[in-house]
Amino acid sequence: MTRVSHSVDPIARAYATIGLRPGASARELKEQYKRLVKTWHPDRWANDPISQAEASQRMRAINDAYTTLHRLRVDDAPRRAEPKPPAAQPIDHRPIPHRTLTDEELDAIVAAIGGDSFVSRAVSFLAWFAPMAAALVPIMPQRSGRIPSYALPNTARDWTISAVLFSTGLAVVLYQKTTTRRKS
Repeated sequence: MTRVSHSVDPIARAYATIGLRPGASARELKEQYKRLVKTWHPDRWANDPISQAEASQRMRAINDAYTTLHRLRVDDAPRRAEPKPPAAQPIDHRPIPHRTLTDEELDAIVAAIGGDSFVSRAVSFLAWFAPMAAALVPIMPQRSGRIPSYALPNTARDWTISAVLFSTGLAVVLYQKTTTRRKS
């Protein structure tokens, strides 16, 4: 005795699960899917565990059917015609350089494009000016209440802080000058 396979076509099963006739439009498929989700979403049955379990099973089946039919639509969708290439244009036959640029060539390109921006110049100015200006603060005459400014002498600590700040500003200036000489 031979066995006859009674397997159901997965596409026909998907249409039956969704509740549409085969060949329904994409719009009908989407609308029916939304209706079924509103009806069978498990969150609607949160107070009844048995109905929630049944809704979960149905939603799995509905989602699988929708995925199957959606893939079928995407796979069967007519491909858009490839855009035609523009009319023949003259081809530039100049050789393409295949070597890396040297540091001198890169510097020449940077110089041709332009110098430093305003922001980079302002930052480099502040890098040396701020410590030098701050060096004056500890050694400036102090004005406090009734004691005249000439009566409050600066301490060695004040002079040390000023010297360190001034030296830092001076070092930044010298560094900037030596690096700009190397570049040019």
